[in-house]
This record gives sequence, structure tokens and C-alpha cells, in this order.
Amino acid sequence: LVERILDHPLRFAAISLFWQPAFWYIARRLRKLGVPVIFIAHNLFDHDASSAKKRISGTLLKGADGYLVHSSKDAGQLAELIGESRPVVCRNLPSPTTFPQPTNEKIVGDRLEALFIGFIRPYKGLDLLVEAYSSLSDNERKRVHLAVVGEVWGDEEGLRNQLDALGIDHNLSFVSEQQMVDYVHACDVVVLPYRTASGSAVIPLAYHL
Repeated sequence: LVERILDHPLRFAAISLFWQPAFWYIARRLRKLGVPVIFIAHNLFDHDASSAKKRISGTLLKGADGYLVHSSKDAGQLAELIGESRPVVCRNLPSPTTFPQPTNEKIVGDRLEALFIGFIRPYKGLDLLVEAYSSLSDNERKRVHLAVVGEVWGDEEGLRNQLDALGIDHNLSFVSEQQMVDYVHACDVVVLPYRTASGSAVIPLAYHL
């Protein structure tokens, strides 16, 4: 059944509650016509969603014949939501093949080059990383160069002031794919102190580079 559905489905990415009602309606009409529908769900629920929004998403997610998710956590939650009547396939996000090659050379220095990169939202735990960095002694900070890169969903000015006070390099804006590749290629370690996560595209990119 899984292979049959995955061979000739019509796929929709049921990622955000904003889009889910439209996807549910289209899927419902297509299923009446006998067209199998798979929801590709990078996240089952919006990050930081309220319990009411999760209930709505849970109802709308039931409108497909099969599902593709990117983490065992989402697979387990989805199985509890829909039961065992429809297939749930879990596949990790693959190593990227469409990103550009780095334009910078990797420079090996005396400091550990640490990088936080991606959209800056509360669930990603950047505050935990900043707190940990601030707890280092002056000598320890000289051995670690921390950079924070990404668009801020929240108090950008407050974060900027905090990073400046600690001497943490930052680029608090959305960056292109080329810039993202260059940032990751230049660092020694990508730090992702997420409080919760169902998957991150930064992880396969870091492995790839």
C-alpha cells in the first residue's frame, strides 16, 4: 500500500496551519475523484502553536491517504493521531544537492569557530547558547569565536544589544543560500540548542559541508 501510494500520489506540503485548510479542501475533492493524496509534513504543527491550533491542525491532517514525515517524533505523533489505517513513512531530510559550493576557504586558526544559524525563534534556544557563552571566563572566550546568523522573529534590537555587549559577531538578517553555505563551511561546529525540534535543514547541510 505504501509503495502504491508513493508511486503516483498528488503531494501537498502540510507544514503550516495557514495553508492546511486549503490543502485539506483540495485533498478532499481529489480523494472523491479517486486520486491518492500524500501530505509531506515537515512539521505536524506550527512551532509554538497553542493547544487550540494543534487541535485544528490535527483535524485537517486527517485528510490524506498517506504521509511523509522527516523525524521519528513526528511519525509517532501522527500514528497516534490517525491510527494504523493509513501509512506513515519517515525519511530524514537528505543531504542537499542543490546548494552552491562554498566560495570561501576554510581557515584553521587557534580559536574554535562556533556558529548558530537559521531563523531565530524562541524554540531554537539561542538564549541558552548566549547564556552559556556569557558564563565563560575572559580567557575561555578568547578560545571561542561565536557567530549568530539569521532573521529574528522577535525582539531584534534587544538581541543585537545583548550580542554586542558580549562581543558576539552577528548578522541578524535573512541570508542567501550562498551566504549560508559560506558561513557553515567556515565554522568548526554548528550549535543548535533547540528546546524542541521535529527536523532541521541546517543539520544535513552541516553534514554535507
